[in-house]
Amino acid sequence: MKKFFDSYLLIVVLAILTAVVASVSISKRISAENANHDVMIAAEVDTIQSYAAAQGMTFEEGLKTLKAAGLNGLVVQEETIGELITDGRAALTGVTLGSADQVRSLLFADEET
Repeated sequence: MKKFFDSYLLIVVLAILTAVVASVSISKRISAENANHDVMIAAEVDTIQSYAAAQGMTFEEGLKTLKAAGLNGLVVQEETIGELITDGRAALTGVTLGSADQVRSLLFADEET
């Protein structure tokens, strides 16, 4: 019976210690969240371009309209190599030398031509 009580007491003490340590972390998080109430409304550039085109506006006009409605941030997505190849602005070329050896290069289209 004493062994059971000692094991139970150890579990209770460890649970209390865990709760105390967690409460310190949680209190810091709560104070940080309470101090920061800033909110940003952002939209992707592609979405703004689509919106402007659907409304018969230029990108700049659409951006001004959305800014007046509360938009205060833009999300600019990076282009991937796959998108560059699909758009014809890059080409993947390569020569297979052997079964495992490949030489590949990525050629970018010259925008001036």
